[in-house]
Amino acid sequence: MGIYNSFCQVPKWAYSIQDVSKVLRVRVERMEQLCKETLNRTISSSPYKDEKSIEKFFNTIGKNDTYINAFYMHRTFEPIAQAIRMTIQSGLKGKKSKAKKVSFCNFYISKAVFNDYVKYGKRYVEVLNEVQPFKPTSEVKHTAVKLPLDETVVRFKEVVNNLKVPMSVAVVQALAFFMESNPKTFGKVERAIDESQIVENKTTLLKCCINKDLNNKMWKALQRYNQDNVIKVGLTDFIEAAIAEKLQKMPIKYTNPELYNDYKKVLEEKQKLMKEVDNYG
Repeated sequence: MGIYNSFCQVPKWAYSIQDVSKVLRVRVERMEQLCKETLNRTISSSPYKDEKSIEKFFNTIGKNDTYINAFYMHRTFEPIAQAIRMTIQSGLKGKKSKAKKVSFCNFYISKAVFNDYVKYGKRYVEVLNEVQPFKPTSEVKHTAVKLPLDETVVRFKEVVNNLKVPMSVAVVQALAFFMESNPKTFGKVERAIDESQIVENKTTLLKCCINKDLNNKMWKALQRYNQDNVIKVGLTDFIEAAIAEKLQKMPIKYTNPELYNDYKKVLEEKQKLMKEVDNYG
């Protein structure tokens, strides 16, 4: 499955690989070859062969692999190869009566990353925070601890009871606070997010207040831009792009929990591999 196609849509906050190639003056034939090689190697390497799994495999693991990601092999693309992402979309191929559903693939890169590369020659380096594996609350076993009823414990129980907070919840919060207050001893502490408490909001109308000076700067910037460019930018497009860019910069722990879990598994496997290498080195 998977056919390279330059007409696949890319996110508003990104440039297609075709536009990037034009700016970098990479031959179309060479760019298409790199796209096809990367796609074929990703399909071959991915443990699951459905569209979503192949796309996720490249965007989480394959992009870092110098064999799978063929863009590493090109001198011009190499500094930003790790920032290149894949998108797979469904479409129809052939005449109406005999049209078949096929999967099309394309590649793109963040505008912010590419602009830094073109303007300042800034090499893209992915920053990964060390993730300490943890178990969801539903999987954690209970434990019992006997405490002496000294003044500290008695006072703690009184306050917690007055607040009508379950003792187990209060103790866990107290332990978390203690661990976070001593990072040199416990390291970085990760907290599990309860996805069952996350609600959706698919309304298209947003009501909010923003700083008046910031709002004024935005309106002036839009007017100046629209005076100087043929393709105008509306308020909705501007806000959508700003939100998309902000979401892109947020840790995947908050924006894509499934991808975050995949990343943790990959990191754990990498840490095990490094330990094995050290043992045999």
